[in-house]
Amino acid sequence: MFDPVPEVGLSEDLLALTGVRGELALDPDHAAEDAELLCERLGDPERRVPTGVVLRVHSALSALPPEDVEPPERVRTLAGSVCDAADTVVLDAPWFLAIWPAERLVAAADFADAPALADVLDLPLASEETTATVDEKEGEPSFAEWAELPAIGEVADLLGISLPAGGVLIHEELTVVGTPVPWWCDDSGALHAADSPEGLARAFAWAANRWADRVSVERLLDDPDPRAVLG
Repeated sequence: MFDPVPEVGLSEDLLALTGVRGELALDPDHAAEDAELLCERLGDPERRVPTGVVLRVHSALSALPPEDVEPPERVRTLAGSVCDAADTVVLDAPWFLAIWPAERLVAAADFADAPALADVLDLPLASEETTATVDEKEGEPSFAEWAELPAIGEVADLLGISLPAGGVLIHEELTVVGTPVPWWCDDSGALHAADSPEGLARAFAWAANRWADRVSVERLLDDPDPRAVLG
């Protein structure tokens, strides 16, 4: 977000006194100015900003009162590109990644920050702009309680995850507006998953409130070997 300081022979304390930043922190006494500066730099197409930094900056901005921030005209997307804010939405749930191009998504480090970030940037949420539903196919999907799926039970036991209530609709082929997707959550909150380790792992991790473990769940569904957990 900021250019590195050239070698000028000053201590870190002196550099800090002159305004050099060593971490991402918004000054509560100058929040509006800080936010404007961050938004300006995020919207500069000539500046290369690592994706992880972009996510953390967006989370920091989400903590500010919307009235303290002038919504920017250009924003940094999940693809790393800069585009007009009017062409973007804020990602508020992971299943939308399957149907929205990264060039139109603005994201924070945590999905919980999405509503506040949308208010600060004056952008709609992806959930507000998505009307897509699961495509109807020949053959009904089969519903299974999580406790009825032996492979899920084995993986949950290996990872120490409690089985959540409810279950999942399993599809031989899952598509949304003609696009194959590994999983989906519809407007009623029902979870859908393709009959694959990727789809079941993500639906289960979301249902169990263990989203960070989705990759481990997927790997263990492929090969439920305890050595994969211990090694």
